[in-house]
Amino acid sequence: MSALRKGSTILLLVLSLSGCFGGGDSAETPAPDGYTFFENEEFQIALPTEWEILDPGMLSSSVEPTTVLVARSNLRDPIFTANIVILKNPLDPSPEGQAQISARDYAGALRSKLKDTLSNYRELTAEEVTVPVGDTQVPTLFTQVEGRPASETDIKNYTHLSVVVGDYAYIVVGAARADAPVEGTLDKIQSAVRSLKIN
Repeated sequence: MSALRKGSTILLLVLSLSGCFGGGDSAETPAPDGYTFFENEEFQIALPTEWEILDPGMLSSSVEPTTVLVARSNLRDPIFTANIVILKNPLDPSPEGQAQISARDYAGALRSKLKDTLSNYRELTAEEVTVPVGDTQVPTLFTQVEGRPASETDIKNYTHLSVVVGDYAYIVVGAARADAPVEGTLDKIQSAVRSLKIN
């Protein structure tokens, strides 16, 4: 299975997830007001302080094993609770003599897959950004879209960013209801997703 197909399959599973792990604070730089750093040996992300990080054992069996973090809003919605998910997706080896897919190309392919997968698809933002990876900045794409997963009736807002590091793609997806989000939720998701840093 191609790296993109694996990423697309995993991303689709994440689209319907509404629940989710542990971490610590970064000592290097203080988190922005209203946020707390989740950091491990691989990555760092600033999550809304009031959001909950769930234990991996609490995740349903339908969640891909490449899911490395799931955080959810403390403000429960009976239809869909806002959440942020990070996946660490292994890439297929590149054919001999060919370079690994770039972070920008991987992000563009995921964007296209979302467009093909969600009904009522509407792109809100597509912005060239860089993600800190160690001491370098890796170019990629930050996107925010709205759409309806096939099995659902409500339109969701999806904010995502991906970056390729070695043989893996890290994918961050934030999701919330598009029609009636809790005030400030979409801004919190956008800030959190943009804060991703790979150690």
